[in-house]
Amino acid sequence: MLKCFFIIFTVAISSLNFNYAQSNKYADSLLTVFKTAKDDTNKVKVLKALFFEFEFKDIKKADLFAKESLKLAQQLNYKKGIAYGHTILGYLQEDKGKLNEAIILHQQALNMFKSINHENEIGMSHRNLSSIYSLLGKYPKSLENTLLSLKISEKKNDIASIAADYTNLGSIYIEMGEYKKALGYFFKSLELKKKNSKNKNLESALNNIGVAYKELTQYDNAIKYINLAIEEGVKNDNLRSLLISYINIGGIYDEKKMHEKAIDYYNKAITVANIAEDKNSLTITYANLGSSYLFLKNYELSKNYLLKAKEMAEEINSPVLLKLVNEFLSDFYKETKDFKNALFHYKQSSHFKDSIFNIEKHEDITRQELTYEFEKKEAELKANQDKKDILANEDKKRNRMFIWFLVFALLSVFSIVFLIYKALKTTKKQKQTIEKQKELVEEKQKEILDSIIYARRIQDSIFTSVVYMERNINRLKR
Repeated sequence: MLKCFFIIFTVAISSLNFNYAQSNKYADSLLTVFKTAKDDTNKVKVLKALFFEFEFKDIKKADLFAKESLKLAQQLNYKKGIAYGHTILGYLQEDKGKLNEAIILHQQALNMFKSINHENEIGMSHRNLSSIYSLLGKYPKSLENTLLSLKISEKKNDIASIAADYTNLGSIYIEMGEYKKALGYFFKSLELKKKNSKNKNLESALNNIGVAYKELTQYDNAIKYINLAIEEGVKNDNLRSLLISYINIGGIYDEKKMHEKAIDYYNKAITVANIAEDKNSLTITYANLGSSYLFLKNYELSKNYLLKAKEMAEEINSPVLLKLVNEFLSDFYKETKDFKNALFHYKQSSHFKDSIFNIEKHEDITRQELTYEFEKKEAELKANQDKKDILANEDKKRNRMFIWFLVFALLSVFSIVFLIYKALKTTKKQKQTIEKQKELVEEKQKEILDSIIYARRIQDSIFTSVVYMERNINRLKR
């Protein structure tokens, strides 16, 4: 069965805050500043920036700048600079494949950052340690440091760091064979990176998604995402990203039995790994080339590359690399009918596998994760309860205000109704009074009219009598 290495990005501060290869113009400007700078804290920072500029261009210069940065920081008793000096020297030892030395340096940096209470850098140091412990197959230690980093990242709501921690968690789950869970963390990391305007380097998340899809045998999706990572790596001139992308896409083409195309990508990876002097990646590439040539039955090239990989894995002293290289060699000797050597390397591979991962470690990882999830759940519950209490108090205040408003409104309505009622009552009473007065007036008017009529009748009766008497008198005179 064909086997090949794949590389998962684990994230340290260098991939968060710095491009591995920036423009020559930027390097020249840094060198100009360095030559004229006084021996102060700013010069320490310039030396650190120069390290990141040359880390994957010229490892000797990077080594010089890292040591000078630490030396000057120590002279100035600049504690943050001393801590960063240990950090970048840790990166340098990691690049050289000296993983145990890298752990010591990152632990020294962590202790210094703790002494000056720099929380962001404490999280960074835990991420650095996590990535190296993962390379050494010490997954409980890797997970422990990742969870410590994640607590700090979430507390500070540091989106870039949370994305990096999700990447590291996904990497650990890849090693544990829980690919769907790993894929979930890688997609979370990608989405956070897209939202973070300060961090547009998406290569690591894209590469890791590709590897997770490869493990799920979804090869088209795997190639799609790794090609996207290559595009990002070219755009950002990121040697580290390109190196890992070339190795990973080569491995996928091997899985698809397109070995010549895989070999093309591995050769590209070797060129970049030699420029960067990255022994870990070079070891992986040699092993993959050995596996590809074995499938093509080019036994001579296969053996040469596998033995080169074994030699470098022993120099680096990485149980992960030693396990896989011995597994490849076992396949090689089995294919070439050398069953004695095939058995020997199979046993060696099993030995390193057992040293990397066993039931006790798996239980330790599960325990740590459950502890973290429980603590996180408790914090979420407390936060939710506090939020509910605040909302409840606000609801009480609103309810009290509403009740007082309702009482005021009702009182106002009652007052208005009372005033209207009183006004209506007064109006009615006035109307009744007016009606009575009208009746009295009308009655008086009638009385007066009757009196007038009566008087007129009397007058008329008197007038008739007078006329009658005058008529009679006149008749008598005649």
